[in-house]
Amino acid sequence: MPTTPAPQDIGALESWLTASAHLPSEWKKAETARQDKKQFIAALKRALKTYTENVQAQKDLDVLLPRLTRALEIVEEERRRFSDDILAKIAAEVGRIYELVHPGEGLNKISLELDPNKRASLEIGASFCSETGAPPQAYFSDSHLDTLGLCVFLALGALDGPENTILVLDDVLASVDEPHVERLIEMLYAEAIKFRHCLITTHYRPWKQKLRWGWLKNGQCQFIELSKWTNTHGMTLIRSIPDVERLRHLLAETPPDPQLVCAKAGVILEAALDFLSLLYECSVPRRAGGLHTLGDLLPSIDKKLRNALQVEVRVVDASGMSSYQTKSLGPILDELIRIAQARNVFGCHFNALSFELLDSDALAFGHNVLELIEAITDPEAGWPKNDKSGKYWANSGETRRLHPLQRPK
Repeated sequence: MPTTPAPQDIGALESWLTASAHLPSEWKKAETARQDKKQFIAALKRALKTYTENVQAQKDLDVLLPRLTRALEIVEEERRRFSDDILAKIAAEVGRIYELVHPGEGLNKISLELDPNKRASLEIGASFCSETGAPPQAYFSDSHLDTLGLCVFLALGALDGPENTILVLDDVLASVDEPHVERLIEMLYAEAIKFRHCLITTHYRPWKQKLRWGWLKNGQCQFIELSKWTNTHGMTLIRSIPDVERLRHLLAETPPDPQLVCAKAGVILEAALDFLSLLYECSVPRRAGGLHTLGDLLPSIDKKLRNALQVEVRVVDASGMSSYQTKSLGPILDELIRIAQARNVFGCHFNALSFELLDSDALAFGHNVLELIEAITDPEAGWPKNDKSGKYWANSGETRRLHPLQRPK
């Protein structure tokens, strides 16, 4: 501060101001020093507050962290236990399905386990030469590995709400060897009924023929065949109509084409006779490749068997009541034997004899084949191949009952 107050005499004011000129800079320095101290105190208070909060947080974490660690261990243990239980359940189901494809091979003891020392790791074990837990990748063929993977896929798909699941399988017979193909197809057909829908795509022609003719055991499939895909038309359908329906359409045309009728009826008749000859263990010539013609198959159904063949066809009236109507197959087969040559003449060859045969014989051949196949098979329930009744062969739902159970001696 100035040493003396401001003088009252205006003449002495100038010297007083000169003597006090250094004071404003001193005041500025004092202000700056006080501001620095104020900021330091504020920073110190914030640091003390942060320190106090961190110390309290550390104390809280020291109490909470061991509990969280234990909770994580409990969750991991429960999750692993739950997953192992599910995997054990799946493993049993995988083994059951796998045994359907590979019966008696002793490879159905499948184990699925989580490795606690690995992340997102599933260990698969199988039985091989009485050794359990063997890695299948080391011992199984590609065919066995592919079918094992398919069985795991089916078991997983059926684990949670299969009735609401749409199962899609694409060309699952890629590396399956021929002896296992038929069993694999039957297994897929049996397991598919668990799901809401099952879509199967394949390039395997024998499977296609089995589906077309309904030769699988359980239920029936809707068969759709696709032609070659093009940029212009995309995918198009071919032969989506079953052969029996195609024959019916050919017979309903005006006028019907005897050649097309005989060709299609001949294929259907061969399938029907092949079914009957296998079912009743009839004698047919042994040929390389197992292919038989009508000339081989028709005589195999001998007269005693023809006279005994009867089918009970279930019909439902307008009131919903069902009953059975008996139809003898003998007269149909006798007529087919009489005019079977029409199939060869009209449907397969061009020769002078075709000019002398009546078109009516060719069309009668088609009608008789249609009558025979409609008597034996149901378009929905398929062929009668179940002999559990002990009295007759029946299809699914027993819409067809084929008599006799055994070929007459």
